[in-house]
Amino acid sequence: MTTMKFHWYMVNLNFLQDSNPIPKNHVVFLPMEEKYENMNAAMVKHFSMLGKDWLENNGHPQIMDIFATCITYLGFMSNEEFYAE
Repeated sequence: MTTMKFHWYMVNLNFLQDSNPIPKNHVVFLPMEEKYENMNAAMVKHFSMLGKDWLENNGHPQIMDIFATCITYLGFMSNEEFYAE
């Protein structure tokens, strides 16, 4: 059986929640099936929306505004390789 591998990205996000007017910063790690060579404005928005979905599903509700401030490619690896210590 082959272990599934993904292209891992680290995305730094700044966002506002309607319950707090102070911007927050959060980093998420996103596994993707594709490697993106060029990050245009549409891809930055796409990563911002993926980050928003992740944040809302992990305890950060009611996000009003979000944008990616940095997207870093980390490599092609399995979950086990990525989370290894």
